[in-house]
Amino acid sequence: MIYLILILLFILSLVITYGYIHLAVRKKWLDVPNQRSSHTRIVPRGGGLVFISLWLLAAVIASFFQLWTVRQFLAVIPSAIIIAVTAFYDDRHSLSAKYRSCAYVAAACISVGALGGFDHLIIAKNLSIPLGWLGSIIAILIIAWSINLFNFMDGIDSIAGVEALFILGVGGFFLQQSGGQSMAFLSWMLAATIAGFLVLNKSPAKVFMGDVGSASLGFIILVIALLADKYYGIPLLLWLILYGVFLFDATITLVRRILAKEVWYHAHRLHAYQRLHQLGWSHGQVVWAVIGVNSFLAVLAILGFYYQNLMIWLAIFALGVLVLLYKIVENLNPMYRKPNYLPPLKKGD
Repeated sequence: MIYLILILLFILSLVITYGYIHLAVRKKWLDVPNQRSSHTRIVPRGGGLVFISLWLLAAVIASFFQLWTVRQFLAVIPSAIIIAVTAFYDDRHSLSAKYRSCAYVAAACISVGALGGFDHLIIAKNLSIPLGWLGSIIAILIIAWSINLFNFMDGIDSIAGVEALFILGVGGFFLQQSGGQSMAFLSWMLAATIAGFLVLNKSPAKVFMGDVGSASLGFIILVIALLADKYYGIPLLLWLILYGVFLFDATITLVRRILAKEVWYHAHRLHAYQRLHQLGWSHGQVVWAVIGVNSFLAVLAILGFYYQNLMIWLAIFALGVLVLLYKIVENLNPMYRKPNYLPPLKKGD
């Protein structure tokens, strides 16, 4: 029955996304490329509305079958709706960063509050760090950052969807093995709807997920990770290893842009994956490279799951590999080398 539901969600996502493309063309919900884009064609955007809406509907139905507790439901669904509505409005009307950020932080606060706070961090089996009230502040900040970084990293065909599939697929396995079968099923349902969308989002993409897809995924993935830590004892560190490609590239690039006195929330082409594309790599080649790195990180995370006494060392090893790969990209195409570098946007630009 589980497999049939996953297959049904995949098919529904594919079919409805195909219909959405025609609707978006008629309504002119289009992404027009500019000098900071990694694509050259006009493509319908906002297609993430399909897989997020499908998953939200499935998740609400799942609540009637008690697949998750009231507290877990309240930690995810209301905030996910707030983020999806805000992000889709932004896709259509370019909401200001101030209002968008307020909505995202409010959603993060609602989720952490529904969780009853986040007062400890599990490092490994029988080892956790008490955080007190500071833990809830940290949880809000990392949820807000996850929302934004997923949006930042959604810059070429299918990269965000592929990243989400790895995290939700392997993370769902951790949940299933830890007694969270219902939460694992919810994770895999989202993965199934994303997979249907990816059929039409692969290069050359016929539709983009837009902020409604990327922001929602950044939120849902991080909150599921927090739920897994709090209710099923799955260390957050394992999820961060799985999240490594997006988390590392987005964070390092953000820090470097802030140090360069750029407006951090403005569009750019300075992420490592974008600089590979500027070197002549196709969208597909960059995504396959990400798949390769993600596969390696997934192996490390699975080893950490079964050998939690080695988890910290595995995380350090994963970080070292990501640093090395980033350094290779930097040597091939430095972040601020002309002509690939576009001058930093200043306030008012």
